[in-house]
Amino acid sequence: MAVSRQHVATLNQILVAKDREELAAEAKITQLLRELEAVKLGATEAKPGESIGNFAASEAERQAASTKLAEARRRNQANSAQLRRSAADVQKFQRELRETLCLVSSELGCVIV
Repeated sequence: MAVSRQHVATLNQILVAKDREELAAEAKITQLLRELEAVKLGATEAKPGESIGNFAASEAERQAASTKLAEARRRNQANSAQLRRSAADVQKFQRELRETLCLVSSELGCVIV
């Protein structure tokens, strides 16, 4: 049972870490979206007489923000996939542990509740 408790504690730590990473990723995504909107707004507010260099710089900033946003989303998806794999591993271990305990209890003539 101590092993099972240890795995539950480990799963809880994984869940807490995942939640923290998701919150950080969501905050980063929100920040990047704000930056992207600011760049878009700056590009639309540009006066016709402004230099092409300003437009190119704004476009480069927009592209960089889009790239950062895509990377943050990929990391978030990777973290979620890792959590699902870890949770599946814990469930498999718990199932095997229950089967082993049932086998041992039947051999000893005990009943495990």
